[in-house]
Amino acid sequence: MSLSSKTSSPVLTSGEIRFSELRKQFKTVKPRSSYDDSSDDYSGDSNSISISSSELLKITDLSVSNPLVGDSKENLNISSSYNWKTSQFRNSIKYYFAQQTGTDTDIDGDVDISWNTNLNKTINKFFFVEGTIGATSPTNSALRFDNPVTNLNIIIKTNGEVLGAGGTNSTVETPIGGNGGNAISFTSNADSINSIIIDVNSGGALKAGGGGGGLGGDGNYTATTSTYSTFSSNHSTTLNDGGLASCNGATNKPANGDFTYMGCGSVSNGYCTMCTYSAISYNPNAIQKGSNGGKGQGYQQDNTLGTSPASNNSGVGGQGGLYGENGFDGADGLNTNNIADFDGSGYSGGLKGYSVFAPTNSYTIIKSGTVLGREG
Repeated sequence: MSLSSKTSSPVLTSGEIRFSELRKQFKTVKPRSSYDDSSDDYSGDSNSISISSSELLKITDLSVSNPLVGDSKENLNISSSYNWKTSQFRNSIKYYFAQQTGTDTDIDGDVDISWNTNLNKTINKFFFVEGTIGATSPTNSALRFDNPVTNLNIIIKTNGEVLGAGGTNSTVETPIGGNGGNAISFTSNADSINSIIIDVNSGGALKAGGGGGGLGGDGNYTATTSTYSTFSSNHSTTLNDGGLASCNGATNKPANGDFTYMGCGSVSNGYCTMCTYSAISYNPNAIQKGSNGGKGQGYQQDNTLGTSPASNNSGVGGQGGLYGENGFDGADGLNTNNIADFDGSGYSGGLKGYSVFAPTNSYTIIKSGTVLGREG
């Protein structure tokens, strides 16, 4: 995997620690806009800006977003209430950064990204997505967090993308189209998911998978049969007269309007001795299943149309949805034979996946780029 992590510049590894330095490192510093920035941004610092020891107490309350001094493994020695000293800030940090480049699939954000046990601590964390993160199955999220998370910023940079998997197509065994997969998910309970910001930059993309198409509805199928009708020689007439006269008087001739003349089945001395008809024969109990639906669009998967039905009277399967769209319902089948209590309704397409699946009010999305899918 192409994942890496680092901290902001450690505060004064040696020498005297002044209040002015703590102001610069914790109050006026700005977070990096890119993982590859060579240094932190102190351009907003000024001696005219005040700083006090009470402002520099470590915040451990998980409900506090953007704390001045966050809790982290690196900040273990900083007091949160009493016995506060400037010396406690030696080698402390303001921010934690992580980066993804290239292509990765099914990232477990708790395990695959190194947070140094800080994922559920109050320190502000920034995860820069600069490549592609995809899901290989709609049952997986492209990027998931199963453990508690606090103060996490996910920045999807220009050309970065997080892509859910497309929903599975419907079949006779599973007639409802599969739901599209999620792009990002946070599965812990609401009390342990706090202050999540997902910033999709212009040119970046956060896309849930499209739903699969529903199965087509049942239909009553018809069968085409050939009927050969022999007639006596005294009714023989010339060939190639369109069939009606040449077959006039034939035995077992289908009723008018219920057949199509196909030609002579047998010829003798230029006369028809057997006529051929194509007749539609109905089986009142024959039911043909509709066709399978199409696949939804997702990571490394295009959406597809439903397959062609085995009978003209059964329904066509629904088309799979594009990224962030529901799959189409299957078409209804036809009750050609008027079977009692027959239901030829097509089946539902699958739902689009979630661009972000997380407890309500636990996150904010900044949509400067493309965001497709459900939210909630």
